[in-house]
This record gives sequence, structure tokens and C-alpha cells, in this order.
Amino acid sequence: MWAELVKQSGALVVIHDASPSISTPNDTNEEGQLEAADLQRRKIGESCLPPGGEDQFREPTIWERYRLQALAVCAALLMQAGLISLLAHEHRSRERAELVLRKSAAELARMNRLAAAGELSASIAHEVSQPLTGISARASAALHWLSAEKPDVRKIRVALNDIINATHRADDIISDIRLTLKKGEQEKRPVHINHLIRVALPVVQIDLNKEGVELRLDLDTNIEFLEVDATQLQQVILNLITNAVEAMHSVKSRILTISTRQTAPGIVQMSIEDTGPGVDRENTDRIFDRLFTTKPSGMGMGLSICRSIVERHDGHISVSKSVSGGAVFQIELPSIRATATH
Repeated sequence: MWAELVKQSGALVVIHDASPSISTPNDTNEEGQLEAADLQRRKIGESCLPPGGEDQFREPTIWERYRLQALAVCAALLMQAGLISLLAHEHRSRERAELVLRKSAAELARMNRLAAAGELSASIAHEVSQPLTGISARASAALHWLSAEKPDVRKIRVALNDIINATHRADDIISDIRLTLKKGEQEKRPVHINHLIRVALPVVQIDLNKEGVELRLDLDTNIEFLEVDATQLQQVILNLITNAVEAMHSVKSRILTISTRQTAPGIVQMSIEDTGPGVDRENTDRIFDRLFTTKPSGMGMGLSICRSIVERHDGHISVSKSVSGGAVFQIELPSIRATATH
């Protein structure tokens, strides 16, 4: 068949086998080589070449010529498509994450508002409870004295005056809380800390007498004046005294010592010491935290409020164990001279 095809076309073909080779007189090619132009002119495809035949001078196809470039372009397109898909996936994931984050932030803000409202309610209840308790105690005492055969008018008059003072103090507390919520300026004025202590003591005198607490005062009269909010600082003093009285409820020797002194130029210190069981060492750092309490019926707000008020006046409050084994709370506040230098 191949011989007939060659004879018809007149092409130069060399067959690699044991038989003698057949060639045309115009053969100038090497053995087994065929010119592409002759194959195209005679319409002979490469599939018809005999084994060992080689097509010479054939122009490469576009695929053969640009195969590497085409593969590189395809690879680049695939990589770009993959990168675009990855970026799109990352974008969708980020949008979902941002949506979840916004929902979580909104929920957290709502929980913070609820917590703040709860703490504010507890703070108001804690602050107002002291004057209300004093009013109730003095009213009961006044009724008791009125029921006597010969009412003691002087004692009744003192109790009623104390009730009026307690109502004024409750009103001051509410006004101070309202001012704090409005972020107004604190009403500070020069006061002597010894004066604040002496004003606060009558409020708790009934509790001191009822619990059989011995009061000892060691007040330094040569200390410098403070520029503070008197209502707030009185509240700190009352909170600390009330806590000290409650702490000594389970002991026999009940001594409350209040002292003031000038620890350094521009620094005034007040100490309130009791003979109770003291504060456990593991609770020393947590005792001023909000909602932390060691009392069965406590709200954990009193000492937190004390610390907030003291720090608002650029002061510092701490607790330690006294020599007698009880607790001693110390407050250090800058005097007017210290605040003037700043």
C-alpha cells in the first residue's frame, strides 16, 4: 500500500526494513526523511508515514510554539481565580464575624447597663439605709420616752432634732447621687476632718450604745484642712464606723478607736480601728471590690463606695490587721496645701 502511494505521488520515501530501498532519481534527503512541503502538496498526512519516517521542515503549530506561555497564562489565571475566591470567602467570613461581633457588643452593652443599674440601685439603697435606720431608731426612742409616766421632754427634743438632721442628710445623699449622675462638679469646701468625725458620731451613737462599744478618740488638732465634699466624706466615715460595729458583734471586748494625724506635709490620715476578728489575708485585696462581701446579708457596696469617694478626692484607702487582731482602715487625703501646689 505504501509503495503504491509513493508511486502515485512521486515522493521520495525510504522504507526501513530488510528489503532494498526505493527512491526517486531526485532524492537528495537522508534516509527516512520526508519534506513537509511535498507531503502537503500531495495531501499525505503524518499518520500515513511508515515506521521510522520523519517529516522535515514542518512549521510548528500555535500550541507547539506557545505551549509554555499558554500553560503559564492558564496557571496565572487559575491562581488569580483561586485568590479571588479566597478573598471573597474571607470577605464573607469577615462580614459574618462583624455581624456576630456587633450583636455581641450590643448584648454586652445591654448587660452592662443592667449591671450598672443594679449597682446604682444597690448603692442608693445602701447609702440611704443609714439615715433611715437612724430615723427609725430615734423615733422609737422618742415614743418610748413619751410613754413614760413623766416624759423626758429634753430627750424627746434631742431625738426629734436628730430625726430632722437624719432627713437632711438623706436629702444630701440623694442630691449628691443626682449630681454624680449628671457629671457635675463636686461641691468641695475647706473642712477639718475632726469636725466631720464629730458630726458623724451622733448618727451612730445609738448603735454604739446598743452594742456596748467603747469609743476612743485620738484626734490631732494641728492637722491641715481638707478641701472635700463634706457629705461624701461623712458617708465614708459612717460606713467604716458601721462596719466596725457590726464586725465586733461576735466578740466581748468591743473598742472602736478613731484617730487622725498628719503623716507628711500635705497628707492627712484618718484611722478607724476595731477589736473584731479582722480581715482574712486572702480578702484584703478584694474587700473593696463591688458586690464582694463577707456578711451573710451584705450587698458588697459599702467599701466599694468608700473607695470610689476617696479616690475621687485623690486619696487612698487601705485595710490591715491591728495589734489587737482586729481590722484598721486607713484613709489618706491631700490637704489644701497639697491641692494648691498642684
